[in-house]
Amino acid sequence: MKFPTKSSSAVAATMILMALAGPGIPPAAPSQGAVKQPPTGGQCDFTMNVSPSSATITSGQSVTFRIALQNLGAGRMINVGITSISPQTKSEPTFHQPAYDIWLPANGTGAAQITESASDNTVKGTYTITVQGKDTMGGCGYGVTHSVTYVLNVT
Repeated sequence: MKFPTKSSSAVAATMILMALAGPGIPPAAPSQGAVKQPPTGGQCDFTMNVSPSSATITSGQSVTFRIALQNLGAGRMINVGITSISPQTKSEPTFHQPAYDIWLPANGTGAAQITESASDNTVKGTYTITVQGKDTMGGCGYGVTHSVTYVLNVT
């Protein structure tokens, strides 16, 4: 609802918003149209890379993939995790990831590690693994996501 600038209704509505917001917190501006999407690029963003991009293991072996993160602005927390494994089998490789939330200092770097292991029961084949990083800190980069994909061959 829009109120004329000098109306008593506008003043009353502002006072109600201020009372609901509490002391020292300015009232939020009314929403005007489309929902804003998180920005990408510049100081509200980060990059993600994986190393190695592929590896081959056999039963009893493991390999560690490093998910490197580069912050492009203010400090932020990035949640990193596997979002898909293809193909899905009855006995896939096992995954171990010691940390999911990675702190990136302002203009700094960080990394997550994912170790994958094969057992005698692991179905042999080529697996494509997708890992996603999502800014969970808030601020201008909140919700920004990036993904990387790597390949694991089990022979």
